[in-house]
Amino acid sequence: MMKNKKWVFGGLALIVFLGLSVTVYEVKTYRIDVPTVLRFDFSGVKEAQAAESAWGGVRQSVTWANNNGALIDSILTSLNNIGFFAWPDGTTLTRVNVTMGTFTAKILLNRGSTTSDYTISCSACGTTKGFKNRFVIWRNSDNEPAMELYFNDYGDTSGNGAIVIYRTKILNPDQFNGNDTYVESWVTGSSGSRRQTYSWRGGPLISGGVTDRARVFLEEMDSGALLCVKAVVQLTSTAAAEFSSITGCTNTPLYYAVAYGQKTASPFETTAKVALWYDNDTNYGTAGKICDFSHSFDYGLFNGNGFIEDGVSSANIPTGFRAASYIDTLMSEIDATSTSYEDLRRTTVTGLGAGNIDFKYANTGNAPTGDSGP
Repeated sequence: MMKNKKWVFGGLALIVFLGLSVTVYEVKTYRIDVPTVLRFDFSGVKEAQAAESAWGGVRQSVTWANNNGALIDSILTSLNNIGFFAWPDGTTLTRVNVTMGTFTAKILLNRGSTTSDYTISCSACGTTKGFKNRFVIWRNSDNEPAMELYFNDYGDTSGNGAIVIYRTKILNPDQFNGNDTYVESWVTGSSGSRRQTYSWRGGPLISGGVTDRARVFLEEMDSGALLCVKAVVQLTSTAAAEFSSITGCTNTPLYYAVAYGQKTASPFETTAKVALWYDNDTNYGTAGKICDFSHSFDYGLFNGNGFIEDGVSSANIPTGFRAASYIDTLMSEIDATSTSYEDLRRTTVTGLGAGNIDFKYANTGNAPTGDSGP
């Protein structure tokens, strides 16, 4: 599955603070937006290839999530390296004409005084969350907002954690050449029990891609030895049309769903379930369905080398892989959970838009006009 690799940031992005460097490391993700990834083939002519394609969201979703976390970690590490967390409370830094890896930027960095200095909402938060610090990036040429990061401490995502919001087409227009997609990722919890919810709207991310909007929830379990993942992707109308010959699939939009448990140590054994649902409360959340068609893909097995096989019965799942009953629970929770951070219900996914995934501060009028601060 490594053939599906792409870059959120192409190369290294360098932010210069008076001769000191903050490096935002390159972040990788997989092409979860490639048209062929979500195609199911019932002909049997290309059985192995079709089976792997049907599981396109497995492992790719967790890779993107891991790299959302890596993006946050790399920024906070770099800020720590230049002594940001020792700056006096209330310090503000602005810079213009900052050379990034893919564009020239303007930046704003605020060291607040209390953890309620920046109180914001997010699509998965449920209630507003307070943060002490803020880091904002604009595109230098036209003041278009690129990214916002809200955080409290370095190396600690307990409490309110950290929230990052970014536009893929601004950060890397060469790779993300689709629509102007906004991504929001909220990471919270202590090591071994962290959880992350990331959502996006305004897809597809790449030209010809299949995703319109989506939400993915990940949670560390068993003191970090296991990662549990639930994801729902709303397909574009063009992608949904490819399934129109299947009973029920004309009731658009369509929702691609995966649920899986992955060990976090090599060989990363993974057990998964997959479904494709249409816009109907009875069909949405029903395991083993491609619209009204009952499929036989479950359960799918993966390891560090990628796809192994699917159609594995619960009794034949090998030792070391997460048992089927746990994956059944994950899939059933998609349409049942009431917590805001793991809410993947149909109306919630459909409702992801500019009203709940957007920047909190970085409109064009707030971009800095010159250098100031430390």
